[in-house]
Amino acid sequence: MIALEPPADRILCKPLPAQTTTTFGLHLTDAAAERSNHRAEVIAVGAGQVYGNGVQVPHPLVPGDIVILAPSRGTDIEYDESTVISILAEQVLAREAP
Repeated sequence: MIALEPPADRILCKPLPAQTTTTFGLHLTDAAAERSNHRAEVIAVGAGQVYGNGVQVPHPLVPGDIVILAPSRGTDIEYDESTVISILAEQVLAREAP
């Protein structure tokens, strides 16, 4: 279990391994696999964004969700011998349906 808690509008994610084949069975080179790897698992979420009027809107994501991140994903953090990504909520492009 991770002991980090992100502030307000931040989300912590664990990058998932890059896929080495396409859905059609084509094998990807290492460079292509890395470029297309934007999937991550949410491991912690902040309380949500606070707007100017004082209203706090919670994140719709929960730990365990699989998300697609923007190519310019947030900041990589080395923690407990693993890499964690700290991102703003707006850098999440989509959540995979369960």
